[in-house]
Amino acid sequence: MKVLFSSQLVRAAAVVSVLAIGGVTSASADIAGNIALATDYRFRGISQTDRDPAVSGGFDFTAENGLYAGIWGSNISFGGSLELDYYGGYRGKINDDLGYDVGYVYYDYPSEESGEDLGYGEVYASLSFSGAKVGLNYSSDYFAGTDPYWYLYGQYSREVIDNVTVSGSVGYNSFDSSEDMASFLASEDDPGDNYTDWKVSVSTTWQGLGWSLAYVDTNLSKSDCGGLDVCDVTAVFTISKSL
Repeated sequence: MKVLFSSQLVRAAAVVSVLAIGGVTSASADIAGNIALATDYRFRGISQTDRDPAVSGGFDFTAENGLYAGIWGSNISFGGSLELDYYGGYRGKINDDLGYDVGYVYYDYPSEESGEDLGYGEVYASLSFSGAKVGLNYSSDYFAGTDPYWYLYGQYSREVIDNVTVSGSVGYNSFDSSEDMASFLASEDDPGDNYTDWKVSVSTTWQGLGWSLAYVDTNLSKSDCGGLDVCDVTAVFTISKSL
């Protein structure tokens, strides 16, 4: 397996290391793992496994002072067979109801076969309040060296009955480098090559496992996705386990 090391990946690893060291020296910390099996891996509405099942898992380091870092991976169907995400950041509360989260994530594809470096990084920030969350991700050099990219999203989840939670999310993906953030937010029409994704899911826990069923869709057509079915509406069933 060939691993491509970019300067961005080195910086991402450094961020994770600094956060981990800072968390250990300043406060006690927790390390938790997770693993999941899903019928499809959808990222912002688009299948990363060509609608085939995905096995994923990762580890998270969380310090009491709000610093965190982690790694997550999944099989994929393009550029090789593996995606690895490295991330680190800081989360806290403004008051009892309002929380925030800021950080950096690097998406790496170490098994890419084309020889092209597909990896990229994003900075992100979000606010959460009473089950709702709004956030923004930005990449100056998105997947495979494409245009600068913005992702604006909103989420909401609520436990409707005991041990059953319903969640919904919608995200706006903007790739147009000629449009700055203020102009595309103010525009009535989507500028450039942009699209919207959304998801509705229901989840529960049983026998020590997490179970979820999600409806995932985008406003992209089949032709927008190179004639493939990776952007079509689908139902994703996931079984997960916290370690």
